[in-house]
Amino acid sequence: MSEKAIGWNLLSQRYSTIQLIDSFILNMICSLTDKIAKDVIIKLLVTFMTEKRQSPSSFDMIRWPETMWPANPTFLATLPQELLPNWESLCSLVYPWDLLTLLRTTLVERITETRIAEKVEFQNRDQTHIEGPVWIENSTRIGAQTVIIGPTYIGPQVYIGNQTLLRESFVSMGSRLGYGSDIARSVMCPKCRTHRSSIIDSLIGERTSLGGSRTGNQRLDKGEVRSIVLGKRINTELIKLGVIVGSCSFLGINSVTMPGVKIGKNCKIGPGVIVYEDLPNNSRILSKQETFLRLMGWPESKEV
Repeated sequence: MSEKAIGWNLLSQRYSTIQLIDSFILNMICSLTDKIAKDVIIKLLVTFMTEKRQSPSSFDMIRWPETMWPANPTFLATLPQELLPNWESLCSLVYPWDLLTLLRTTLVERITETRIAEKVEFQNRDQTHIEGPVWIENSTRIGAQTVIIGPTYIGPQVYIGNQTLLRESFVSMGSRLGYGSDIARSVMCPKCRTHRSSIIDSLIGERTSLGGSRTGNQRLDKGEVRSIVLGKRINTELIKLGVIVGSCSFLGINSVTMPGVKIGKNCKIGPGVIVYEDLPNNSRILSKQETFLRLMGWPESKEV
């Protein structure tokens, strides 16, 4: 029996019992010494996931260590097969910024020419500047006076507002980059929302909204950014690193995040808040303007 047939039989047997696939498939792929058999199994697995793309939970089989919080692998199912990172690389990730680095490397290596789908709608093509290799998928709308610098991937059903600057980034399906946003070297997971935000060197989780937010990405001393992981301060070995945000979070207008900060899923950050430290899942943080008013001796309320 050929290596391809053997690989398919192994996968078929385990896909019939989805609960057993996690440890079996990952251990098998990562421990195989026969390069040909390993490549066959990886290709079959990626093909299977691509066919099942309507169910992002296909990537739930990736069991990242606790140190990968708050990154979530399910959004990978929305990427085209050509941009899926090497499976062994995904298995070996340790920290969330490793995923950001891996995806940016994938952009550089695999997007080498411009590819714009037929059903992309430009508000004014003459006022849209595209520089370098860029992939734009169908059903995407791009506003006037927009600048896109490659390598950049823009998924299907994305909206890019007027005067937006997009540089060397992943923008996944269904995302909306509102007027005047600046996105650079970042990964925007599906159905993100921004408006007049500056998102640099960051990974933003699914269905997360940023309203006029700013992400700090570099220390004042220009040293390597550090991040707290499981109570320990880890050197990321990156000179520039923004924020890592989990899914379904909201950052209010003029909120600011310091370099290397991580924010969990379902978090709410109020307007004007500066986030210096990591926030666990389901956190709520608001600035208390009334404290300032009282210190100044101003009345708490005033009738009009």
